[in-house]
Amino acid sequence: IDNNLWLGRSQWGDPLYCGSFNELRIYDTALTATEVAANYLAGPDVLAEPAVPCAIHVVGDRNKDCVVDFVDAAVTADEWLVQSLAD
Repeated sequence: IDNNLWLGRSQWGDPLYCGSFNELRIYDTALTATEVAANYLAGPDVLAEPAVPCAIHVVGDRNKDCVVDFVDAAVTADEWLVQSLAD
């Protein structure tokens, strides 16, 4: 099956998700009850904090380096192109 996976938005008129995801995992098979319990007991993966977290939310800062520059524009353009070709 080839379906879109929407996180934080929808292909319909639903409101955008305003929050954060603690953890997301996608499996290619159903997990057993034992596997689900083991994942729950293990807790979320621990990720390193960014080296320089921004003091405020910077609109357009796609790579979270606290600077809006050509790299952010390239990321935005890439995502737009991928989405446009998918539609």
